[in-house]
Amino acid sequence: MRRFFACTSMYMPTGGCSASNAKIIALLIAVGLTAPAMAKAVPPRKPAPLTYSKKQDFIARIVRMKLIDPDSAIFSAIKVCSFDETSKMAMGIVNSKNRFGGYAGNKPFYYLESNGTNEVAFAADNMDEYLSLTEEEREISRKVPEVCGRLTAQDMIQR
Repeated sequence: MRRFFACTSMYMPTGGCSASNAKIIALLIAVGLTAPAMAKAVPPRKPAPLTYSKKQDFIARIVRMKLIDPDSAIFSAIKVCSFDETSKMAMGIVNSKNRFGGYAGNKPFYYLESNGTNEVAFAADNMDEYLSLTEEEREISRKVPEVCGRLTAQDMIQR
């Protein structure tokens, strides 16, 4: 290590600096100064903006409030069935992180607002989940699909 620094002013030996050491140091300095200029700056990749309406944005914000990790929500479909002063009804698909930090997979959701109260229900994957739903969530899970019908390719969010 001492030999490498032999040509610097701090460790100049009394015998002087050899020509080969001076060339190596000059080369290292040249490479160190030009390397940042040679590297291409890669702009950060931004996700494509979602194209959905204000109604869908409203529904997405309310569904996010019911999730464990709201910032991780990825919506693949939101179908707004009715959206007026008396009632709002929608259904869709959302994927978000669970308590373990991993994505839980696409999960259908149903949204119903009537008489000023918001209710969001998630579809049950099995009987245990269905039995853990409240009576209101079961009613929403039955009522919204009857009115909305099935999700189609037109309901998918364009990315």
